[in-house]
Amino acid sequence: MRNKDLFLLPLFLLLPTATQCMEPIKEITVVKPKTMQEIRDDRDAIYKERLNLEKSQQLYDKIMPRYIVDHILFQDDLSKTEHLLLHRSYKGPIILNKYSYLGIAIIAIQRPQFFTIEDRYYRGYHNDCLIKNPKQIPFKEKKEYIQKLYDLGFGPTDADKDFDKLGAYEQAALSRLLLQHSPVVSEIQLPQEIIDSIAIIMSEIRLLS
Repeated sequence: MRNKDLFLLPLFLLLPTATQCMEPIKEITVVKPKTMQEIRDDRDAIYKERLNLEKSQQLYDKIMPRYIVDHILFQDDLSKTEHLLLHRSYKGPIILNKYSYLGIAIIAIQRPQFFTIEDRYYRGYHNDCLIKNPKQIPFKEKKEYIQKLYDLGFGPTDADKDFDKLGAYEQAALSRLLLQHSPVVSEIQLPQEIIDSIAIIMSEIRLLS
């Protein structure tokens, strides 16, 4: 809705009913922002799908082609896919119809080494743990990789920005947890709002290091 419409709507409601019938009130669409849990669910669904495919690649069929999304997720050398990524059609939403390859780079993880041993029980337990607990790529390496994608003409979608917010949120949560269990903080009994502020600063310092 345009700003003009937003300004006129309160005035319109003050008019007599007969006057209101002259023009119908335009429908207002409210877009509910996604919660952090919803964003996390999207990310974890991508992890689960791609890691299961990677497991199949390593365990059963080593000649399976790797997809571009997997090269980005595991931060393989961009030289393998750069000739494709230069094409305009690859720069829009690709994953779940809303995330671009830039968003996948934001949630990049280390490629795990799945067990191929004969013991099916131990192999299954180990490999399931790798899928459920993926290891994040260090922020500095992610930042350099994302910069390369920017140089190739990529820009973030709104959903990509959600992944960025999630990363910052989880870093702040980790810093807050560490502070809450710090003997020094417990001894001086800092107010929770001070702990929250320090946690945000700590997470920003960690990301910049």
